[in-house]
Amino acid sequence: MTTNQLKKKIQDEGVKQALAVPYIVFEYSTGVGKSLAAIRVIEQIEGDWYIVIAETNHQMNWIEEFKKHGKESLLSRVTFLCYQSLHKHKHGKYYVFDEIHHIQSERRLGILEEIVDNGLQKLVGLSATLSRKQKQLLQDILGTVQYHKVSLSEAIDTGILPEPKVYMVGVELNTTEQKYEFKFSEDKVIKTTQQHWYKLQSDRIEYLKLRYFKSQQEWHKVKWLKAANDRKKFLSSCKTEHAKVLLDFLKDKRFICFTGSIAQSEELSNGFSVHSGVSKNLRQEMITDFNTGKVDKLFVTGMLREGQNLNNIEAGVVIQLDNNEKYYYQTQGRVLRSLAPEFYILYVKNTQDEKYTQTVLENFNMEYVTYKDLKEF
Repeated sequence: MTTNQLKKKIQDEGVKQALAVPYIVFEYSTGVGKSLAAIRVIEQIEGDWYIVIAETNHQMNWIEEFKKHGKESLLSRVTFLCYQSLHKHKHGKYYVFDEIHHIQSERRLGILEEIVDNGLQKLVGLSATLSRKQKQLLQDILGTVQYHKVSLSEAIDTGILPEPKVYMVGVELNTTEQKYEFKFSEDKVIKTTQQHWYKLQSDRIEYLKLRYFKSQQEWHKVKWLKAANDRKKFLSSCKTEHAKVLLDFLKDKRFICFTGSIAQSEELSNGFSVHSGVSKNLRQEMITDFNTGKVDKLFVTGMLREGQNLNNIEAGVVIQLDNNEKYYYQTQGRVLRSLAPEFYILYVKNTQDEKYTQTVLENFNMEYVTYKDLKEF
């Protein structure tokens, strides 16, 4: 069975299930065809549909998907809207929720409940993966939800996606340069090394965590989580110089680099960076330049992890790590459409970063994974 035949078989099964139940989520890995499966459902059910998207940039991807498969005539029955505007469109009968995990906030779940009460007849959700909590939130409102799933590993193992090369690239914190400010209080700030800063911040996090567990006061939790987030950002910033070495090694490849901050992205990209501080038109211009081959490098911060088609990527680089499994599915999904995908994950040894790598590799076939030191490149 060819790849296209296998994908069609999966989509046939999904569409058949979607027509038989009111609520379904196509929980498909990248490359399997979530969008096409949804389009085929729209084709089978007469009436006007809403397609709810996370970012306005994603609308063009959908339009191109309709045209690619000769289904552009269906666009006359489709209205696109962002999740932020969902409250203005609560009386439809048929909805596709692209990247449906974006509906998990209390406000948006409340709007979904109103849509159900107003006579919702068919909901098709799309996502690469949903957590148990996210599925429970949907169940609380919708009742029974059908899931048709193809995981990332299944897509690779069956040949829908090519076998990737995943490189876990370990680096170390600096122990000699005392140029990093650690703030004990407004009156006490010291200069210290990366390693010492990390230790002091980890001690602070542990103290705040214990204080929250003892008091159960929400403001203690906020301070604890903020301190943990500050540590995560610090670890990401410590990898900037290491990233330059790795990116120089990859200079002859078309790659996308997922950075930890706008400042880091700007420094590494020399200004060619997609982030929230860039206008929508300029973001689209940079994406178009990349997709048409005008440029070969794309640096992003907090964007383009989902719902955006990027052409002919040969490698992906992740600089900031965290404990969110979905983040890695999304970033890998941007890269794994290429013929021989390579994925590079920078992590700091003997830190929280290294613990996050367990999330990166959870449910992933270790046959595709190689550990390397930066000096080996």
